[in-house]
Amino acid sequence: MNPARVLVVLMFNLYCIHHISAAGSFNTQLLNGNAFLQSDYVEVAVGPCGNFASTIDAPTGFHPRGNGMNSRPRQLGFVANPAKDNWTKYIGDYFLPGTPEEGFGLSIGAYNYNNNLICSLSQIPGSVIDVQSTPQEQSATWQGSINGLAITAKTYIPSGAIYFVTQVTLTNTTLSPIDSIYYMRNVDPDQGVNTPGSTYDYLTYNSIIYQTPNSCGKALVSATTKNGSGEYLGLGSMDARAKVTTGGFNNRNAKAIWTGYGFSQAGTNYAADNAISIAFRIGSLKPNESTTFAYAYILNSEDLEKALVATNLGLNINASKLSVCQGDSVTYTAASLVKATSPVYEWKINGTIVGTNSNTFSTNSLANNDVLSCKITAATECSPVTTSATTDIKIKVNQPTFSTTRVSICRGDSCHFNGKKYGAAGTYIAHITNVAGCDSAATLILSIKEPTSSTTKVSICKGDSYTFNGKAYNLAGSYTAHLTNSVGCDSAATLILTIKEPTTSTTKVSICRGDTYKFNGVNYTAAGTFVAHLTNSVGCDSAAVLELSLKEPSSSTTNSSYCRGDTYMFAGFAYNAAGTYLVHLTNAVGCDSAATLVLKELPVYYKEQTLHMFKGDSYKINGHIYADNGDYTDTFKTIDGCDSVIVSHLYTSVIPNTISPNGDGVNDVFLKGLHVKIYNRNGLLLHEGYDGWDGKFNGRPVARDTYFYIVYYEYATETKTKEGYVVVAKQ
Repeated sequence: MNPARVLVVLMFNLYCIHHISAAGSFNTQLLNGNAFLQSDYVEVAVGPCGNFASTIDAPTGFHPRGNGMNSRPRQLGFVANPAKDNWTKYIGDYFLPGTPEEGFGLSIGAYNYNNNLICSLSQIPGSVIDVQSTPQEQSATWQGSINGLAITAKTYIPSGAIYFVTQVTLTNTTLSPIDSIYYMRNVDPDQGVNTPGSTYDYLTYNSIIYQTPNSCGKALVSATTKNGSGEYLGLGSMDARAKVTTGGFNNRNAKAIWTGYGFSQAGTNYAADNAISIAFRIGSLKPNESTTFAYAYILNSEDLEKALVATNLGLNINASKLSVCQGDSVTYTAASLVKATSPVYEWKINGTIVGTNSNTFSTNSLANNDVLSCKITAATECSPVTTSATTDIKIKVNQPTFSTTRVSICRGDSCHFNGKKYGAAGTYIAHITNVAGCDSAATLILSIKEPTSSTTKVSICKGDSYTFNGKAYNLAGSYTAHLTNSVGCDSAATLILTIKEPTTSTTKVSICRGDTYKFNGVNYTAAGTFVAHLTNSVGCDSAAVLELSLKEPSSSTTNSSYCRGDTYMFAGFAYNAAGTYLVHLTNAVGCDSAATLVLKELPVYYKEQTLHMFKGDSYKINGHIYADNGDYTDTFKTIDGCDSVIVSHLYTSVIPNTISPNGDGVNDVFLKGLHVKIYNRNGLLLHEGYDGWDGKFNGRPVARDTYFYIVYYEYATETKTKEGYVVVAKQ
């Protein structure tokens, strides 16, 4: 087996840290998917999507100061108290006026994925899985994955520090390599805005302090408030894979940040309201391969080097075997990624020292779940202070396996087992290597099964087929098929097939259209030839044929009319009402003859009319001339030959020449019932209407005088008038 390399992360912290607060005095907690970390001088919120931004209000005791248009004043990003004045004056970033911008992203091949803007942009699924509070640090761990790339990000605040570190591990969980991987972090440094003593200016002096490549692999970009009190924010790492930039705002392309496409990767004291970013070029990860890197947010320039050293993940441990079997001998080698001065090594298993003063450790007595520890004490060219770091490896020891395979084969067959062929019953054992690379004792227990035979006799009707063992047969004969019996061996199945004959008959019938003929239980109404298949005495088809023809019915329609009150005879029936009547008779072929009568009633007219005329007038009605008062009846025929009766009530009116409207009931009103107009001698209209003139105008009696009238009346088909004078004699 080729030696496999296992990367184990050891973190060098090469500066002494003075712990101020007593353990347990911080309010670090996990609340509704948000991690709130509180240390001596730094507070950080890790939101549900992994960016430094709480989606809810910070708990009591924290110091949020954001009031941005996209946040509530008590939401928390990250804040610091560099003055160490018990949070009297403190600074921070992210939750400020304007659009809050902070988050991380990945470029995988040609695709970019980002979690930013208080989780408003959340393309990488994940959540906070753990929060810890110890005397050494306050930490939260976020886990997520995208396209088979698992992300574990542990963010921690060392005790007494004015910075915090995020350590990221990326793991390929797929069965194929993942290529062209870049990771980025992006923030808009507005830490001076809303800070006491600042001028509320968004501008910062942005400087590239370190840029890779360099001997220590340092990358650092800083932003200092231009018009404030020197509020500081740094973002950096001690990792040769890192690069930092200034420029842009909502940066979403990790590869572009690393290559500097569209960004500045050099320069100092560049005043702008821009983002600062860091990116790591990971390259490719093989299946199940992991890589780890770290970066720091620095909130006090005095802690700059201390924070960068905290990101230096500088020790590898190589194992001579990636997979260890019980009893195998394996050698572990520790190697610093940076040049170390006089390193001292100490190896432990489950806390017991097992080796010192060597960068290698060999053993053949490891048990599953043993914890192997390596401690290195050294100084490096990039961190001259001697310090120690320890890492633990949880060992997986694979066990040998045993298996038994029971196989039965048919007599004459053979069984292949681990490269050998067996044909006789017996027990056989082979030693092979299992999937974990350890011994596997495989046992074969082989038994023999016997073949069988059978015969089936069947009779079918001619034209039918018989399916025997998946094949259809329709001819008499003997057929043999070789099948598999119940124990999985050969079964010789023989079929002996005989044929039986069918029969036929024909019936000819004529029916009227619309009638039904029942034949062998089925009703038929249409002409045609119909075949019913029955079963004859030998159980075969009996084809009974029906030849059915149709005789046609007939129909006729008679349109007629009658005068109201008369009777109309049709097909022996008397009708005296209008309507459509259907009479069913029998035609010459014995079928229905539908005779339809459409009968229309002709009206008989009767009219009464009242006619007015004056003396000398006359009316001519139906050839008769009438000049006197009376009731006259005239009868004549309509154009349809029916009677029409007109009754005329004739009135002759007399126009008086004098009225005396004095209320005595005699001659008080002039021409009541006719359309009359009355004028005085000056042509003034005094009265118009049909109710007669009572000798008044506007309700008051007129003077005794002569007045002019016009009478309008209908005569024949026209309106005629009579004019004259009437005298009002007395009132």
